[in-house]
Amino acid sequence: NGTTPIPRALTCESHGIIQLSSTDQGVHWHDDGSISAQLSGETTCLAPTGGVGLQLREGSPWAGRLLWAMTQNAYQGDVVVWSDRGGRSYNHSDSLHIAGLDEWQMVELANHSILAILRNCADAAGNIHKCHMATSHEMQGGGGGGARVAVAMSTDGGMTFSHPRLHTQLVTPIWCVVVHTSQCDRRIA
Repeated sequence: NGTTPIPRALTCESHGIIQLSSTDQGVHWHDDGSISAQLSGETTCLAPTGGVGLQLREGSPWAGRLLWAMTQNAYQGDVVVWSDRGGRSYNHSDSLHIAGLDEWQMVELANHSILAILRNCADAAGNIHKCHMATSHEMQGGGGGGARVAVAMSTDGGMTFSHPRLHTQLVTPIWCVVVHTSQCDRRIA
């Protein structure tokens, strides 16, 4: 129908997610109201993570499905919210709702499976640590802190994901800062 739905979190205290939609490629936006009542179970303090949603491609058994990466509080676990009706109704899966996981993104692979890449503050034993930036020694495999990025796969259009595993070569970023000054265009990351 030409609409582009985008869930947006209200404050945690409001316990809700509202949806905005546009029929003119984002020039004007309309408040479609809360979608929270459509999500069963524990969905308080859910918020969309940074980045974009995902619409599954043609050729997929779930072509057209909308997927949104959500997180519940900081490092309390992640949730995928999906719609097969163009944003008119939603479902969710908590197969990634595992303590230690936080902001995440998804990508649809060539075989139509979905790769989730998740920020993580848990070690291989599941112990949650205070996240910190890894030193260059740690990033080169020298041990120590610096939790690893978690990855998981879905083969059912995002309804469920495999248990996340830690990626051995990717260290979880804690934050990224981009600084622009008026006197020069230097970026600090």
